[in-house]
Amino acid sequence: MVKMLQSENCQLEQSVLEPFLQKLYENKDQNIADLFEDLLTPKKIKQLIVKLQSNEKLKSIWSSNMLIFSNIKSILAGFLASNVDDIYKIISELYVDSENGMKLIESKCTNELFSKIKSNLYNDPEIRCKVFHEKSINTSNTIDTNKELSCSSSNENVQNEKIQVIKQLQKIMFGNNDIYSDQLFTEISPLDYNQLETLVESEMKNTNNGSLLDTMLPYILNKLKKEIDLREICELGIFWDETSPLYGLDYKTIFVCLIERYKSHQINFLSLVKKLGIALPFAYQWVVDEKLIWKIPLRAYSHCLAIDCPFVISLGSDSIGKSRLLNKIYCAEFVTNTAGVINGGIDVLFSTSEFACGFTIFDIHGDVCKQEQLMKVFLKMIPLENCWLLLQSTSLSEIEVMMKKLISFGVNDNQIICIIRDNTDAAKQQIEKLMNKEKYQILTIRKIEENNPAFNANLVALREKLFKLTGIGRTAKKPNGNELRKENYNVYLKIEEQIHQDRYENIYIDIQENSIREFSRKIDEHLTNIGTGVENLQDSLFKHIAWNKTIKAEANKKVQLIGKDTEEKQTGLTKIDQDILLLSQKKSKTIPSEIVCLYNNLLLEEKFHLISELDKRVSVWQSPILSPLFLERNNVIIELESCRTLIADLQSKNNTSTELQKHHTRKDKLEKRKAEISLLIDYKTINRDIFMRELLSIYGDNDFLEYIKSQNESREINFNKDLYITSFIDYMIRGNELEIIDGDNNSFNSKIVSQIFHGLETRYSEMNDRPPFVVSVIGPQSTGKSTLLNMLFGSNFQTSAGRCTKGLYASIFGTKYPKAKTLLVLDTEGLLSIEKANDEYDKKLTLFSMACSQIMLINLNGEINASMKKILSISLFVANQLKVFKTRPIIIFILRNMMDLNVDKQREMIDSIKKELIEVTELSKLELNQVLDFKEEKAFFLMLSAFNKDYIYNKTEELFQRSTTNIKFAKLSQELREKIFDEANVPEPKFKSLSDWVKQASDIWETIDLYNDMIMIESVKEINERKELGDLITMIMEKYIEPNDAKTSFRSKLEAILSDQEKVTDDPLLAESNVEQQFEDESEYFRDQVKHNFEEQVKSKSYAVKLMNEYKDRLLYAITTSKAQALQKYKAIAEKRKVKNKVQAALIDLQNRSELQILEWQKVQQDTSENENLKKKAAIINDFKDYIDKTKVQTLTEMNKNKKTISQWRDFVMQQIKSAVGAIAVEKMFFSVTQLDQRSSQSTSLNNIIKLINMSDTPEQNMAILRKIPILIQNKQKSSHQENANNSAENPIYTEKQSNFLKTKWNQATSWISTFFQSETHNSKRRRNRSSSFSYIPSNTTQNNDSPSCQYNVAVTKLSEVGFSPDAAVTVYTTFLEMNEYLQDSIKQEIINSAEYQITSLKQNILQIEAKKNELKQKFLEEEHLEFTHMFGNELIEWLYEIIVDKMYKDEEDTYRKINEDFEKDVDVLLEELKKRLDAAFGDAENAKDMATKVFNNIKNICVSRIEIDYKRDLEQATYLNADKLVELSDEVFYEKNGTFNKDGIYDYITNMIDYMKKKYLEYFQNKAVESENACINNYNTMSQQQYKNLISKLEELEKIFMNYYYDPAHIDTHKTHFTKFFKAYLEQNIDNKLIDDYLKKLNLTYHHCNKDLLEPSKLFQTISISIYSISNPKVFLTSFKNSITSLYNDRKRNRGSFKLSEETLKEKDRIKIANQQKALGCIEQCPYCGCKCTEITERHDAHHSDKHRLMAFNGSFEKLNNGKKGFVFDLCNSENTIRNSQWKENSASQLLIRDSAVIRERMNEYSVGQGDVTITLVWFDSNDLDLHVICPCGTTLYFGNKECPTCAGYLDLDMNVCYHQGSCYDRKCSSTKPAENVFFKPAKNGIYQVFVNYFDGPKGTAGETSAYEVRIQTHGNNNIQTFAGTVEHDTEKSYVKVGDYEHSSTYLKFLEHIKRNFNSWSNIRPINDNKWEIVLKKAWSQVAPKMSQFYGYENNTPAQFATLKYV
Repeated sequence: MVKMLQSENCQLEQSVLEPFLQKLYENKDQNIADLFEDLLTPKKIKQLIVKLQSNEKLKSIWSSNMLIFSNIKSILAGFLASNVDDIYKIISELYVDSENGMKLIESKCTNELFSKIKSNLYNDPEIRCKVFHEKSINTSNTIDTNKELSCSSSNENVQNEKIQVIKQLQKIMFGNNDIYSDQLFTEISPLDYNQLETLVESEMKNTNNGSLLDTMLPYILNKLKKEIDLREICELGIFWDETSPLYGLDYKTIFVCLIERYKSHQINFLSLVKKLGIALPFAYQWVVDEKLIWKIPLRAYSHCLAIDCPFVISLGSDSIGKSRLLNKIYCAEFVTNTAGVINGGIDVLFSTSEFACGFTIFDIHGDVCKQEQLMKVFLKMIPLENCWLLLQSTSLSEIEVMMKKLISFGVNDNQIICIIRDNTDAAKQQIEKLMNKEKYQILTIRKIEENNPAFNANLVALREKLFKLTGIGRTAKKPNGNELRKENYNVYLKIEEQIHQDRYENIYIDIQENSIREFSRKIDEHLTNIGTGVENLQDSLFKHIAWNKTIKAEANKKVQLIGKDTEEKQTGLTKIDQDILLLSQKKSKTIPSEIVCLYNNLLLEEKFHLISELDKRVSVWQSPILSPLFLERNNVIIELESCRTLIADLQSKNNTSTELQKHHTRKDKLEKRKAEISLLIDYKTINRDIFMRELLSIYGDNDFLEYIKSQNESREINFNKDLYITSFIDYMIRGNELEIIDGDNNSFNSKIVSQIFHGLETRYSEMNDRPPFVVSVIGPQSTGKSTLLNMLFGSNFQTSAGRCTKGLYASIFGTKYPKAKTLLVLDTEGLLSIEKANDEYDKKLTLFSMACSQIMLINLNGEINASMKKILSISLFVANQLKVFKTRPIIIFILRNMMDLNVDKQREMIDSIKKELIEVTELSKLELNQVLDFKEEKAFFLMLSAFNKDYIYNKTEELFQRSTTNIKFAKLSQELREKIFDEANVPEPKFKSLSDWVKQASDIWETIDLYNDMIMIESVKEINERKELGDLITMIMEKYIEPNDAKTSFRSKLEAILSDQEKVTDDPLLAESNVEQQFEDESEYFRDQVKHNFEEQVKSKSYAVKLMNEYKDRLLYAITTSKAQALQKYKAIAEKRKVKNKVQAALIDLQNRSELQILEWQKVQQDTSENENLKKKAAIINDFKDYIDKTKVQTLTEMNKNKKTISQWRDFVMQQIKSAVGAIAVEKMFFSVTQLDQRSSQSTSLNNIIKLINMSDTPEQNMAILRKIPILIQNKQKSSHQENANNSAENPIYTEKQSNFLKTKWNQATSWISTFFQSETHNSKRRRNRSSSFSYIPSNTTQNNDSPSCQYNVAVTKLSEVGFSPDAAVTVYTTFLEMNEYLQDSIKQEIINSAEYQITSLKQNILQIEAKKNELKQKFLEEEHLEFTHMFGNELIEWLYEIIVDKMYKDEEDTYRKINEDFEKDVDVLLEELKKRLDAAFGDAENAKDMATKVFNNIKNICVSRIEIDYKRDLEQATYLNADKLVELSDEVFYEKNGTFNKDGIYDYITNMIDYMKKKYLEYFQNKAVESENACINNYNTMSQQQYKNLISKLEELEKIFMNYYYDPAHIDTHKTHFTKFFKAYLEQNIDNKLIDDYLKKLNLTYHHCNKDLLEPSKLFQTISISIYSISNPKVFLTSFKNSITSLYNDRKRNRGSFKLSEETLKEKDRIKIANQQKALGCIEQCPYCGCKCTEITERHDAHHSDKHRLMAFNGSFEKLNNGKKGFVFDLCNSENTIRNSQWKENSASQLLIRDSAVIRERMNEYSVGQGDVTITLVWFDSNDLDLHVICPCGTTLYFGNKECPTCAGYLDLDMNVCYHQGSCYDRKCSSTKPAENVFFKPAKNGIYQVFVNYFDGPKGTAGETSAYEVRIQTHGNNNIQTFAGTVEHDTEKSYVKVGDYEHSSTYLKFLEHIKRNFNSWSNIRPINDNKWEIVLKKAWSQVAPKMSQFYGYENNTPAQFATLKYV
């Protein structure tokens, strides 16, 4: 016996074995199978009994009455012709399950023999007792009592017994309460099927009368949603214990209970179960009001019966195995169990896509003739014309009787197919006789026998004949041959119409309410009216979606404007915007279709059952529309695959014949047809998703809602947004999905989504308390992603045939998993869609899913293909570039349809994908584990095929196939679910709430949307090629395009041309008209140079042609852009010149008019009276004034025409920003040009963060700031650990930065925040009370109850509502204040204070802001705590953009205003001169004095002009400094001068290097400018003196000419005509002989030439009209002129310092200052270690360098001192010591040793902990909660409340035995007895690591007050390993124990390697040994050390000898 037990793997201990054997031997009354039931499974028991029967030894020693095998054997052997082995098997089956044993006997004999065997067995008392467990003989009821009950309602006792059995079932399954929670259907619970039986037993024993069905429901739903049957549940032992009240519980009984208890979910249950291809109870017995009735739950089958299809009804005699034969014929699963409480009646099986038999099959149990009432009702109910009746019987006479009965019920002969069962030779003649009558269709079948070839052959023949009659699958037909699936025919409604008003005794038909029936009819009518001829059903029914598509298409036209010139682009953008506005207006007035309005009303009224009804009716209506299209597309796909195979075959043979071309042509046609069909399917598909998308579009359109509201008086249309949000929340709570990303327009529905998610949080408080756990799935199209999610989480994502998810959907669930109480599931559109073919969209979805979920499942059919690798790689690369990951997402690859589940066999593929991901992360200077939580053993999950597809009949034609879920796949999906929830134990929640998720997701999608250029990258190879090509074109641009000192580049040439044009602005005669041609010539030349150079560089490379063309186009575009900008600038110069010319022309015109007036006056005033003279003078003046006013208006109008509008300036500045971007490295792009470009065409953004801070005068505005900050910032809450009670927690911000400046900011921030918000208590992780990290009050703040600090310190309610801590608020606000101060005081002042802003300064301004941003990150923040995002970068650049636009607009306004002011001054001067000339005497002396004044002023202007030209040239040369020289000049502050140091200067230089260098340069510039200006004054005096002397010399020569002339009145007219002309020509050195002849010779005067030349003599009379000067006596004029000049010169000499630079020159001075300052500053990148500035002189460079690095202390680099405080590092970055030794001030050499612990290593492997250069692991051996604390070198404590130290790159990645449960805990992870915690540092910083162990919580479970632990410390990259053991105690001084201090040094990581890894751009630091420089720095440091210590909050560890060092 022992050997037998061992053979069955039943091992018993000796103490148990002997009593068991004794009991077994002495047993007399029990069935032997019962004794083994606790040891073996039923199958094993059967095998054991077979062995016992054949074991002669046991028989000989066992008592005869124990073994009754021989009794049974003798009975069976007498009747059966079976061999001994078969008889043994029958006997073993009888022992274990008597019913199955009897069925086995029945299958092997005729009915007559079976009756005899049954009688003999029951007549044996021992057999009856031990096998059938009965004490009395009752052969009529024993075997199938329930069958007899169902047939004989006359037996009252039996009926009462049945009533009691069903009532007991109802009581147990339903309990005493009919109320249940809908949460049962959506909540996700941990399920352990191994414990289900125990759970059921416990519930049955429970006295609270709860519902067992409620307890079992999660297990049932889990099975059904995985599309597997309930066999595992039904086979629980408790359901087959004969003493159990639930004995015989099968799936039919369970399903009846489900639809009876959960009536509102009946249809959902039925839709789940019918997919399994198993029969459902259509009519069953049930107890209602103490009465046993037949119940037909017709409404549950409403959707199944709605489609017009043929029926098969199986009926006939009783107890002949009708159901078994049906199962054989159709491979179905009709119920054959007769032991269940619910049996008999009618079962039904529907044709589905999973069970495609083509029929609705009914199985009527019992005898037809004995159930006449039920049969009448049933046959009246169904459409008989659709029915085939399979009439089964073993007797021909019975068949004839039943046929007559059926015909009386209205059945036609041709509908009945007779099947003669158990056919024998004796019956053949009768059957042939019957068939000869040609009246009946008769088939025959042998007796059913398993594994009997004869029976199997007979079955095949039967099926062929039957299917030929009825058809099967897709060929199924009705008896009358009518067409099926008529669109307007609802079978269910017809059934209800036939029976809904009838009442039947003892039969209750549960039908739909009248309202639902009428609704369904109305929907059918409406759908019929729509018609099927509309090609684009979607656009006709869903009008708002159609408008969205149209608007999207219009917006996409903007892409076509890229590269167009400014005017064309602006015109195009304006037109597109206008068109979009017009389309949006039309959309807002579009009334939705009638069916959409109906859908909306149902949703608002929360009639979700009617929504389901509508969905089903639409599905039924669409089926005949879409089915032919799907069929055609499938056929096309098959043809296409065949065609491709042929083409590949021909190509492999190098066949280029016409045949190949023919196949190519055919392939193209097939692909085109496939695309057409797919588009048509898309147009005609209508489903729930599209209805919901339409409503989302409607409710997202506020204009439409306003329009509807205004029109509502005349229309009964209800679109209430608030009601919609409320209803949709209820809709989602029921497990339904919400569309997050619109699948048509690829837009994020953020407004509606945020409102719905906020409502979910409000509705359920638990969702507020628990952060959501987010799981997403991506994968190629049609790989079953939605199906997988539905199996995993029981979600309801749409999975109907032919439908693929569009966009991205979300469902939300509550769970009972403690770390994932709220589960958010994201289902995405399939990638690699052939129809969409949009790589960009695929990458966006992938990137979004990674960034917005903790776990992303990648669902794949088999291995990872190249396309998926590419999508993943590029998405990961872009994520790193855009910094969209807030934590490390976990990726799990789900590899479906794998033949082998061994992961190791997929090693090659795993290594391949890992390698590619590593390559991508390395491109961003990161390690894979820093980006993804990628653990090989967890990252890949292999699964089998989800479904088994069997071809039941005719595989070649696929007429009838059955698809079933693979059980192993279902179990694997359950394992996967548990694995996913195991990963929910993340240390810090990624999303704090559902609202926070929406905000972050919306920002992420917006960021992704803005950076499409990155998304478009194709591969890792392309990334590398792009980098190389980028470097190449940078080099070419520097050489050929960007300005250079040699002035040989394209832009230098253009600037030279423009400079020449600017110089001649005032002189139109010198302006060239061919400037544009010059630009074109230069452009053509440099285009050729650039193309040639580029092509030469790349010809030896293997770059992709597409990339080479792209980068060559970039170079050519740079030339085109530069030329366009130059043309624009030239146009501005030309316009300015044009304006000046017009102004000058107006002045000349006025001057001429003035001269005419004067001449006229001179003629008339001598001949008129004084009174008339006055009148005439007044008239002349008034006329001139009128003319002046008219001229002023004309001139001002002309100027306004030439001025740019503000929008034109915006476009100009935006173009310049883009141009500047071209010269900025990609990695420095902290803003999006795309977004700025979009904004530039819109109105000014007034709500960027900087302006908000400046305008924050009201609480509302401050709240606006506060709400915006979380969008810009990711904050990780800091939590400080109180090491002992005496140490108060210090504020982390204040202790690090204690400067007076920050104290001020601190008070500003705290005062501001505390003014507006109330307080609450803060909780840290695990709800453990911790001291707030915000508890420090600055010393200069008084504490009182009303003080801002006191109010603030109590804690802040509303801050937490917007998702960040008070500490973060102060940090953020303080940072913004400093950034704002910098922007206002530095950048803005620089821009505004400049005389005229130069657009060339733009790039430097951008880089300055970027540098300040980085400085603030380093100064205030750790990257994990506060990250400036791209959005904040856009805000900063937009601020700069607005300032520059405003400045340039004002500059132009000022320029034109100045021109106008000068014009008006000149006009006023003309008017005054006119008045003066009219009043003055017209004598020669007066004329001479007036002319002399004007000539002298012109000479002065000529001198000033000459001096200014020289000044500009000299100033530019004198003020030029290169970067090295400016550094050298600034470094002078470090030196001691005259025994003293400039301490303030040193401090400013150290803490704000760039600003200090700017100031230093400005000082230098000012000094040089003063020198240049003094030189100008001297040069001016010298030049003007020389001009005076030369003029006097000329006048003296003129006097000599007229010396001997005597005045003669007769010569007056000659003098008036010729003298002024002669005088002007003589001074201008432009006299000709004709003038001498006409004038001097007539007077007999001799001409004298003067050798003294004047400067620019042509300009002497520039503003003088000589015609008005009438000279009668030259000698008087010359004497008076000379005296006047001398007098004016002497006056000027007395005012020597009166020289002033003109406005234009001052502007030029400002230009020179800005340009030279930029050159002097050069690159403003600062060394990350010492803060020194890069001195690289080339404008574009990837690697920074400086020849003079500084002490690391200058930049705040610190080390841990022996006293535990922070101290400064006094190495130089490029000193020999730092680079050669790579020691960061290590105190002593480490003792390297190895002493490892196998236990710890085992747990490290088990939990897959992180490892680094330093790894510290704690393990303990009980269920208490111990915590590992590590203080790293920077002083930060790592523990559960602070899991990361960015400074030291430390992470706590494992924290165990954290329990959230009250009382008993069922989660083993909360109380593991093998716990561990782990901290690792990578790369580890050198220094001391202090390790502590804390007894936090306990005792727990069986643990005690003391816990033993082991700690493993691994340093020096695994070279030094030590382990220590100890104990900690509960609530004693030993509860917090220090393990020790452990030192680490990075000897194995050199300093240069560290730089290359972390700061590659500074990798060209080279070692030097500059002792002189080091001494200078150390002496300078000693002067500011106290102040720097205060600034950083470090200890002043400056060695005293620094101050006494001697200069070398």
